[in-house]
Amino acid sequence: MKENQISAVDDYPAAYKFMAVHFELNLDVYHVDRTSYDLLNMMGDVGGLIEILKVTFQMIAAPFAIIRLQAMVTNRLFHLPL
Repeated sequence: MKENQISAVDDYPAAYKFMAVHFELNLDVYHVDRTSYDLLNMMGDVGGLIEILKVTFQMIAAPFAIIRLQAMVTNRLFHLPL
C-alpha cells in the first residue's frame, strides 16, 4: 500500500481538504471457465442415472419374479399330457 500523501488543497481559510476517500482496484484476477453440455454428454449422464435406477428396481423385483416363475412352471407341469 502507498503512504498517505499530503493534500494538494492546504490553504486553510480559503479551501482545505479535511478528509479524503481513496479507491484502489483489486489486482487479483479470478478466471472462471464454464462449459455447457452438448446433447451426447447430457444423454450419457441421464443414461447413467437410468441404469442405476434399473438395477435397483431389478433387485427389488427379483424375488417376486422368482415366485411367479415357480408358479408358472408348477402350473405347466400339471398340464402335461401323459
